[in-house]
Order: sequence, then C-alpha cells, then structure tokens
Amino acid sequence: MVNEDFFQPPFYHFNEDSIALSKLAIEYANRNRITNYLDAGAGCGVIAIEVLRNSEIAFTHLVEKQEAFHESIQGNLKKYISEKNVKITIGSILNIEEIETYDLITINPPYFNNKNSRPSHLAQKNICRLYDETELSNLFEKLISLLSANGIIFFSFRKNEISVIQKVVDKMNRRLNLLEELNGASLFSII
Repeated sequence: MVNEDFFQPPFYHFNEDSIALSKLAIEYANRNRITNYLDAGAGCGVIAIEVLRNSEIAFTHLVEKQEAFHESIQGNLKKYISEKNVKITIGSILNIEEIETYDLITINPPYFNNKNSRPSHLAQKNICRLYDETELSNLFEKLISLLSANGIIFFSFRKNEISVIQKVVDKMNRRLNLLEELNGASLFSII
C-alpha cells in the first residue's frame, strides 16, 4: 500500500478513509470486469493509484476540482503507475460532459456540513472538508448518472448525515448500502 513518500500538497493529508476505499475498490475490481473507472474528487490520487496498482482496469479518469492537486497527481502517477490508460481532469465533475459511463466510481467527498462546522483559515482545506447540501446532492446526482447499468460507487461519509445522499439515491432508483464503519466516517456503496 501507500507509503510516506506519496506527493501531497502541504494543506492536505489523505487518511484511513482513502485507504479503506481503495481496498474496497480493489476487491471489487478483482472480482468483476472493470472497463472504465472514475475517481471523482481525486485529491492527490491515492485511491486511484492503489486501485490501479492492484487490479486490471482498461481506462481510468481522475477528476479533481482544485488545481493545487494537479502536480501531486502527476507526480504520484509517474512514481507509482506506468503504462496505464489514465486521464486527469482538473475542474468540477459537475461541468464535465461525459459520454462514457463507468463501471466503478470512487469518491471521498467532504463530509462536514458547512452549516455547523468550523472552517479552516485555508480555503483549499475547506474545499476538501466542508460540503454544501445542494452542491453535495448535485454531485451525487451527477455521479449516479455516470454509472453503467451494473456499476457501483464506493464512498465514505458520516453515517449521521447520510440522508442528504439517500434522497438522491432514492430519486434516481438506486440502492445505498452501509458497508463498514470507521472512526468518524463510514464506507458506503451505491448500486
């Protein structure tokens, strides 16, 4: 798995959620044929890189909202992954017009509600940590629309705030599953 030499911007440090998500995705990818994989909100790329290092996937798309992660993603891909079909997009997933659907999607979204959380003095850190309910709903609507018919989304989120995502899942006729509880967050799937 990932070591301490992984490139990350100074304001960001991936945590156990990312590693746990990558393990779920690896296990799934090794049991199923995955053609297209999307890591949404890729951060420094730790989830996608672990998945790619440990499974065979034809095409991977990493989407990250913040330009500050671009150099880290590129450095980590160069260091850990060679000869893989990977596309990097810097920008909001909401603005991406994909014609492809994905068999596997991973995301470790912000899971502190901006209404009742203390913001950091660093705007970049807040983007990683704090969510707006409408923005989060729109994000999950977009992700579900990008799923192939038999695709799956793995993500982490706070169990006590999952109702925001549950509403979107219900609206789009998918199913939300609690897979594992971690310290402070839980791992879920949408099928």
